[in-house]
Amino acid sequence: MALSLYYQAQIPKQFGWYITAILRSYDNLAFDRTIDVPNNIFEFFVAPDKEEEFLAFMQLMEKKGAALNIQKLPNRFLEN
Repeated sequence: MALSLYYQAQIPKQFGWYITAILRSYDNLAFDRTIDVPNNIFEFFVAPDKEEEFLAFMQLMEKKGAALNIQKLPNRFLEN
């Protein structure tokens, strides 16, 4: 079983609904949720075979100013 890759990004408040709606329109691309509401930090769980597609989408959002500080981090749900 492949485990999800983990990303975080700051999503300006006015773009939160936009990012979420687009991601939900793609089957199994990524699961998103807000992890830090005051700072608009979202976390994304990405299937390994969808990483390239996810990154292409996030880079496009970054160019539009809809995603900032995109970071790949260790999956916080994995046991150490």
